[in-house]
Amino acid sequence: MFSPGGVAYVYLCYGIHSLFNIITNVDSIPHAILIRAIEPTEGLSFMQKRRNMENMQRRLTAGPGALTE
Repeated sequence: MFSPGGVAYVYLCYGIHSLFNIITNVDSIPHAILIRAIEPTEGLSFMQKRRNMENMQRRLTAGPGALTE
């Protein structure tokens, strides 16, 4: 989180979930935002396959752990 703004990174939380952050401040000042969900517009069939979902579901990318899965 101490890098310059605009850097994105993924980290492991509690040894279970990978979480996605984007740094939002200048170098040496630790500010970041956790991306908790997205609304995908491309690659839906690929995402569904990776998550073992036959039908589109809202939980596909809802939640920080589901997003990175």
